[in-house]
Amino acid sequence: MPDEVEAMLAACDEPVRGLSEEADAAVRCRNAAMIALLYDGMLRASELCRLTLTDLEIARLRCLVRGKGGKREFVRFGPETAERLQGWLQVRPGVVKAGEEALFVAVGGNTPGCQLTSSGLRVIIRRLGERAGVAPISPHAFRRGSVVAQLMAGASSRYVQINGRWDNIAEVERYSQQLNAAAAYDQFSPMTRLVNTAFNGRPVNSDLTVDR
Repeated sequence: MPDEVEAMLAACDEPVRGLSEEADAAVRCRNAAMIALLYDGMLRASELCRLTLTDLEIARLRCLVRGKGGKREFVRFGPETAERLQGWLQVRPGVVKAGEEALFVAVGGNTPGCQLTSSGLRVIIRRLGERAGVAPISPHAFRRGSVVAQLMAGASSRYVQINGRWDNIAEVERYSQQLNAAAAYDQFSPMTRLVNTAFNGRPVNSDLTVDR
């Protein structure tokens, strides 16, 4: 997933054909901010779309999300995501409809300047994925990919559960099945560990003959 996120962020830097200069800048800044927040904050599509300007606290690196059942919780994000969010806030006034409080809004389409919907978000992510060469992809893939990335980095399942706002840790364990064993094999290879331990990293004598 990190490679896919990187590719999609890179695609956000490419001009969008058929848009004015102002709209093009807004689309690219908005998309980069959404991708970063989806991945960094493990947000669901509906949570992202329901965010308002007052929910965002960039200085404190957090936002207040409305989760399942109307539950409200703070979600943390890193400085890199904050930078992309700030970029979007700088261009948002030029494309938002008067009185619209949603953080993320549509640029063009049937409801320009109005709150972005979950279905609209899915279309944006799918098309951006196609441009980045990582199709098919959905908003939920970022939540799943974030879980795997954190577990691979050494985070505990309990930590991921709290930050992902799951009631049951079993949900996290289900996502942990997505861990890429092939990518981690070099770290856990029994023979590699044996050689590094027994021979202190020295190469093993390869002058061995095999009975034929």
